[in-house]
Amino acid sequence: MTIHLIDDHLLSREDADWLETQFFTQTALRAPDLEWGPIAPMPSGARRAMHATLGMLVVAVVGLIVFVIYSNVIMPSPVPLGTATPGLPPTAAETRAPNG
Repeated sequence: MTIHLIDDHLLSREDADWLETQFFTQTALRAPDLEWGPIAPMPSGARRAMHATLGMLVVAVVGLIVFVIYSNVIMPSPVPLGTATPGLPPTAAETRAPNG
């Protein structure tokens, strides 16, 4: 069973020539005019929501920039304090009583 994209009878010599001439001689298709007319203004509630969303986006971007600047420029970088092992503070059992 063979599957063809075009029927076998169209592939005969005369039909193929006819199909080719029809394809290449047809005029270009014109897109229909999409005259939508004037666009209605955005309702005030939707406009306020749009401005609030854009404001939140601006605040988030500015906040991220400030955090990166603070963490890389203003906040001091950690410096190692030394390699000595810390000693434990004295306990009450080690200290002598003042009278004895």
